[in-house]
Amino acid sequence: MIEPTGVGRTAWRVARVAASAAVLALAGCGDTSAADDGGHMAGGGGAGAGSAALAGGGMLVSAGGDASSGKAGSLGGDGGIASTAGGMAGSSGSAASGGPAGNAGTSPFGGAGGAAGSAGFAGMLGGSGGAGGGTTKVTLFDGQNLALWKSRNGGGAAPWTVADSAFTVVPNSGDIETKEAFGDIQLHVEFWIPTTPTTNAEQDRGNSGVYLQGRYEVQVLDSYQHPLDGMNDCGAIYELKNADVNAALPPENWQTYEITFRAPRWSGQTKTESAKISVIWNGQQAQKDISVPAPTKLGDPEVPGDAPLRLQDHGHSVRYRNIWLQKL
Repeated sequence: MIEPTGVGRTAWRVARVAASAAVLALAGCGDTSAADDGGHMAGGGGAGAGSAALAGGGMLVSAGGDASSGKAGSLGGDGGIASTAGGMAGSSGSAASGGPAGNAGTSPFGGAGGAAGSAGFAGMLGGSGGAGGGTTKVTLFDGQNLALWKSRNGGGAAPWTVADSAFTVVPNSGDIETKEAFGDIQLHVEFWIPTTPTTNAEQDRGNSGVYLQGRYEVQVLDSYQHPLDGMNDCGAIYELKNADVNAALPPENWQTYEITFRAPRWSGQTKTESAKISVIWNGQQAQKDISVPAPTKLGDPEVPGDAPLRLQDHGHSVRYRNIWLQKL
């Protein structure tokens, strides 16, 4: 392949780094940081690197674009080797077209990885625009304490227990939420569901939930080898849409959500666009750009402005660890 000259040259090289590193990741080579960086750069829109297109066979076809246009990286084909190279659509004017979750690279933000680390974030959602596509990482739980969380009931200290670099729901103690409020984010969260009797009712098997802005629940549940048929199983946007795949692991295994959330848009007190959610569950795309027109059941009312992330106490000793996000 001939290296282009002029404006497209930088973008071409960035995309080549992403695709090459993705090949190494698939081959089992040790260091995938280049894939992370390449995916981030191609999607984030470095100088002159607004897009990167890959054909189904994984060959680099074209690259280029203008970062000032605020366009995210786009991916073509049917799961080419670097299908995460488009990386983050956040902070760009429009969404990366993506494709299935992709098989190459670790999570584009680095960090703990976990079961979904091999897939990373999909192209997903458009963000708010802005020069350079910069993001800010926030670690919400580093394995030590719940200092960045509070009880949803009264705002005191979070009542859940911390041990072995994880924290556990204390049944019937109430939900917890972050002290900080957030808008558009990409969220990494790992969860562990305890074993419960298979004779228990479906919603009485390791139940919890991740509430974006305290309003929109992505369900946490033991759905291993269970039909996803009620819009309330693991990976569901609660009572709105089932997950597209059942990626559940057996109980007592750590599982991972990579969630991209675009907050509602408002004009004064009038909502002009609904929230949108995408979910990668254990490396598989469970939800993609799903519009959420109203709070899910038990969600807080919609109002303009940022709001905390919330985790649900549903009477089961679900554990969480390695929670961090990127503001978009």
